[in-house]
Amino acid sequence: MVSDEMLSYRAEHKLSVEDAAAKCGISAQTWRNMERGMQNPNRLTQRKIELFLKGAKDETVNQSDQTV
Repeated sequence: MVSDEMLSYRAEHKLSVEDAAAKCGISAQTWRNMERGMQNPNRLTQRKIELFLKGAKDETVNQSDQTV
């Protein structure tokens, strides 16, 4: 689920809700509600989050490729 991925991202990067939301381009309240499963995003917000989390995963893969 996206909410699990959002929570994992924040924990892994040691970010506050406010910081993660700002990096993603959504409001902190939206991030918080989605993390808790209290809100389903509209299509634009869903796409922003998907791209943000995908970019974060790609960045992690690229960093580990460079250390080999």
